[in-house]
Amino acid sequence: MCRSLPAAAAKATVSISDSTGKVVFTGDGDTLAGHNEVYWNGTNTTTGQSMADGNYTFTITATDSTGADVKPTTYT
Repeated sequence: MCRSLPAAAAKATVSISDSTGKVVFTGDGDTLAGHNEVYWNGTNTTTGQSMADGNYTFTITATDSTGADVKPTTYT
């Protein structure tokens, strides 16, 4: 998945949820302004197990140094 930040962020977090809404991955994202890519190896960060084929939802949150939201645009 690709995303673009309109401005640099101080912190970015990537969360991936399965089809039931359960979060199966959480990790740090790139904080640079512009086009960035997110790669996930299909491993659950809690259990360490490989996830089954299926539909997953990527959520990216980013904030600047004051804590204000930096809204990413995502591309699949």
